[in-house]
Amino acid sequence: MKVLCIGLAAYNITSRVDSFPVEGNKYKIHEKLENGGGFAYDAAYLLANWGVESYISAIVGSDEYGNRIRKELEQNNVKTDFLETSYDRPTSVALVLVNKSNGMSTSFDLTYEKAHIKKELWSIEPDYILGDNSEYHAFITAINRFPSKDSFVYADKNDLETKEICKYAKYILGSLDFATAETKVTVDFNNPSTLVELYNKLLNRYPRSKIVITLGTHGALYSKDGKVCLMRGLGLTAADASGSSNIFRAAFVYGVGVGYDLEKCMQIANIAAGLSVEKFGNKTSIPPLNEVLAYYTKKFAPQEYAVPEISESTEEVGEEPESLEDTQVQSVETQNPQQLTQSVNSANPGVNPPAIQNNG
Repeated sequence: MKVLCIGLAAYNITSRVDSFPVEGNKYKIHEKLENGGGFAYDAAYLLANWGVESYISAIVGSDEYGNRIRKELEQNNVKTDFLETSYDRPTSVALVLVNKSNGMSTSFDLTYEKAHIKKELWSIEPDYILGDNSEYHAFITAINRFPSKDSFVYADKNDLETKEICKYAKYILGSLDFATAETKVTVDFNNPSTLVELYNKLLNRYPRSKIVITLGTHGALYSKDGKVCLMRGLGLTAADASGSSNIFRAAFVYGVGVGYDLEKCMQIANIAAGLSVEKFGNKTSIPPLNEVLAYYTKKFAPQEYAVPEISESTEEVGEEPESLEDTQVQSVETQNPQQLTQSVNSANPGVNPPAIQNNG
């Protein structure tokens, strides 16, 4: 199985502080991690760590940070054939502060006029395409070049390019910020009907896609068998939640690739993200596959504990129902979930992605 990860590769400088800084104060920082980051980096790193042949298509500067990113990826068996070097733009850098009291992180991205991928003549045929909204042109080009391959987009904002990509990706792996900005729905986690309304509006806007929305500590929202489902988080004490959303999405792609059904894809992704928050950092918090499967075995299916064989031919995740009526919101973590019935509109067929001139 080959996965092409298109998007951001950055350099993260992550520190832990006792509490969120107060303006004007002076602080001493005793804990610091420096390593690669960004969605394409994190996804490619996790997939390679879990035994997948993963390729990263991204761009870094011709500087020390870019050299470190490349070295880290290669040491973890990520294929860097398509990791480009820019000689006129520096590597993207993020300063991340993690609050020790609750594990929440705040990121300060050092922004420049960003360089973009130029070489889009990938010499492989991937089985899956995974990307974020930072490389619109490259992502749409990949979808056009490999139209029969499943594509996954990480949508974290509702700008025009992100919304355009979402029209053509088979899977939308969105953030709550993206979902609320796109639908204008105010989510109240004490009122599950707001989650149904939010999902319903997203489905109407992107009817050809399978949609998963991460909700932070509240878990993730998805649909299955005519139901809108809320999979609750593991509820573990968070030391650092900064990389958990990227880990969730990469683990979900892994589940699709090895042929898990949708429910198990969600469970594996949820477990991987949940276990990651107990550790400091993004790369260092990626749990080993065996650890994730052991947790799954203990919680869901003791008879199924085995690392699946990764092959070129995989079973596709089950299709969503054409009509979502009498939809229910439920927690799949409990044996007897409380259910609320809501009405969801039917989906309509989608369209093909636009043709884009190759700029490679």
